[in-house]
Order: sequence, then C-alpha cells, then structure tokens
Amino acid sequence: MTGVQTCALPISNFFVSRFNILSLFSGGVIKSASVLLPDYILEGQVINLIGINGEDDKPGDNRVEIGIKITLVKRANTNAKRAIILSKVYELNVDRDDQSAESMAKAFSSGLTQIADKLMSDMQKAIRD
Repeated sequence: MTGVQTCALPISNFFVSRFNILSLFSGGVIKSASVLLPDYILEGQVINLIGINGEDDKPGDNRVEIGIKITLVKRANTNAKRAIILSKVYELNVDRDDQSAESMAKAFSSGLTQIADKLMSDMQKAIRD
C-alpha cells in the first residue's frame, strides 16, 4: 500500500503516529496540509468522547465512552473521483480504575489504541478486497 491521508480529527496526530510507527502504508501517513496526493483519504468524525464519573469506584461506574465515524476513500487517478471503500462507526466503553483525571487519560489512550488497531485491520481488508 502506498500513502494515506489521515482524518481531520482532534485526535488525528494519535492516528498519524500509530499508523507511521507500524508502517501500515509504504508511502507513510501524511497530514491533510500536505501537498502530496495520497492514494487513500481517511475522514473521521468524533461522535462521542466522554469521561463518566460514577458515584462510587465500582467496576463500570467510572468509564470513558468513545465513538468515531470513519470513512476511507480511494482516490481515483482520473480527475477528482473518489470511491468509498470503508465506512464504519467505532464505539467502545473503557472502564477507569477510579475518578481521577489520570485514569481518564489512560482510558482514552487505551480506547483510541483499540480503535486504531481495529481500524488498521479493517483498512487492510477493505483495500485488499
């Protein structure tokens, strides 16, 4: 696979770093401000990014909820046509250890990592098919 352009999300740097570290695309992952024309464009929208504090520290009371809609389009070589090859909403809840801000950051990071890994697998399958 050659290059991909990442989604314009507040968390796009997370995805850029993760995809580049894992060498998912031979041409690397570029940011939307690049002058390079990518083979694929990853568009995303944060639907849900919420930290929840429960009344107690019971399992499930303190969690983060993450929802991200992702669309992967393939840029055609002729004019500006694009073909959607993947469109999916990734949602998950990640339990936190307690009500601290540190546990929220850790849970968001864990959740985004899980979504990025699932997204990488789904992108590889969509591009192969």
